[in-house]
Amino acid sequence: MPRVSVVMPSYESAPYLRSAVESILHQSERDIELIIVQEMGARDGTEAILNEFDDERVKIVRNDSPLGLVRSLNRGFAMARSEYIARMDADDVSMPQRLEKQAEFLDNNPSIGVVGSAVRHIDERGRHLGTRTYPTSPGLVIWNMHFDCAMCHPSTMFRRSVFEEAGGYSPAAKDWEDYELWTRIMRRHSMSNVPDVLLDYRIHDGAVSVRKDDEQRQHIVDCGWRAMEVTMARPVDRDFVRSLIFPYTIASRRNAIGAAWLLNYLYRSYRIWYRERSREDLMAVKDDVAERMSHIMARSVKAAPLAVPMILWQASRAGPGVSARIGPATITRGIERLNGTATEKMDRRSSMVTPSTP
Repeated sequence: MPRVSVVMPSYESAPYLRSAVESILHQSERDIELIIVQEMGARDGTEAILNEFDDERVKIVRNDSPLGLVRSLNRGFAMARSEYIARMDADDVSMPQRLEKQAEFLDNNPSIGVVGSAVRHIDERGRHLGTRTYPTSPGLVIWNMHFDCAMCHPSTMFRRSVFEEAGGYSPAAKDWEDYELWTRIMRRHSMSNVPDVLLDYRIHDGAVSVRKDDEQRQHIVDCGWRAMEVTMARPVDRDFVRSLIFPYTIASRRNAIGAAWLLNYLYRSYRIWYRERSREDLMAVKDDVAERMSHIMARSVKAAPLAVPMILWQASRAGPGVSARIGPATITRGIERLNGTATEKMDRRSSMVTPSTP
């Protein structure tokens, strides 16, 4: 049995497939298997490239009928033989020590069910566009999952038992299968990210993350709603979730007050429910609550001024650590951020919560 199985779905992947596969075959961890699930119908030379790889560690699985990404992933995971299963996309590049570092991390942290990493964004030609980091402590990963996907899917490695217990990817979650899966896993298991950049994540016109921005935002709301209901153990209004995650959408007193109430209740529920957090985590979460409350306040000053007293009351109920941070300067920053991102729709790539600097 190999130490690590890698599952890579592929369709029309010719431009980047060779470099993706080679990055796995050249890993410092040699005891691996690479399962490539090839969707039928590719016409770009993908098949010819796949036939180039004469390595017993490579197993090519060809779909007899169109399965789509999610079912192809489930098929690949079902065929994996290892306890550790890593995700990989056919247009990305893994760093040479990725699998070794993540497997060692899971060895040393038995409570962690899934581990991801920081990633470096690259373009079609492989040029570096910047680095995106993710929360590393389980407490902050869980908190961030309420507002965005706090792990880069193709950088992750699972414990097989955790994946199977969760029931695999949901076929109903097209284009957001990862985030939806995290909301189910977080009910029972901790998740983490190593701080190292272990993946070059390619940004190009065909990437799912670049397509369908409106749909992606709706998926964020849907998954955030699921995560919040898990943490709060009660039904949650989706309009309030949307207003909390994307405060620039607030257009009524009801949604402004609802977003502030939801943030306060979520914060208190998180402190009660999730106890595997450090003092540094809690301080970072408290800062984030104050920042998000200020964004709600900033939008409400313009769109729903009658909601302002209730928002201040919700901030006070969240505790002095939050209400003390909701001052004129914080609200001004919130207004500036909302104004500055009116066309960018509040790019969520800058919204991850990380530990506060002492």
